[in-house]
Amino acid sequence: MRVLVGQIVKVFGIQGEVIIEPTGDDPRRFAPGTELYLDPRGNERVRIASRRGQGGRIVVSFDGRPDRTAVEELARRSLYQESAALPVLPEGEYYEFQLEGLRVTHPDGRELGRLTSVIPAPACDLYEVRGSGGEWLIPARKEFIAWVDLEKGELRLTDRSDLLEAQRQDRRFESPS
Repeated sequence: MRVLVGQIVKVFGIQGEVIIEPTGDDPRRFAPGTELYLDPRGNERVRIASRRGQGGRIVVSFDGRPDRTAVEELARRSLYQESAALPVLPEGEYYEFQLEGLRVTHPDGRELGRLTSVIPAPACDLYEVRGSGGEWLIPARKEFIAWVDLEKGELRLTDRSDLLEAQRQDRRFESPS
């Protein structure tokens, strides 16, 4: 399985460099020598020759692409990596692809819905959950998440019914009368 690790935003300068907007915050995914794929299933790939930071983005050059002309076709392309090649994360940290699709349950085990996406936010990521009762945004913080079990495919919430109730109240105010 391949995982989206970044997007080539644009060509940078005349030396064959591109600017990448990474999907995560682990710069090791763009270390020199790393092979990345240009689509989720095909064989077209690039190998990173050099890497440096540029604000929150990364500037890289690729083996065999020595100048601007050689990388222009890559602008706005996505970059993928085999999930097995991703660095192992510390306990309690997860890649987005590991979380998406998990069953999200109340403290008593009742299902709230499925985690459909991870939304980056300044204070903390938000987990978007969709189920028969509606859509929910759950902050990715310990006070709201009791545990994650990837083998069981479950994310259990803590007993913070105030979070869900506040979102129910917001929906009532948004509904036309």
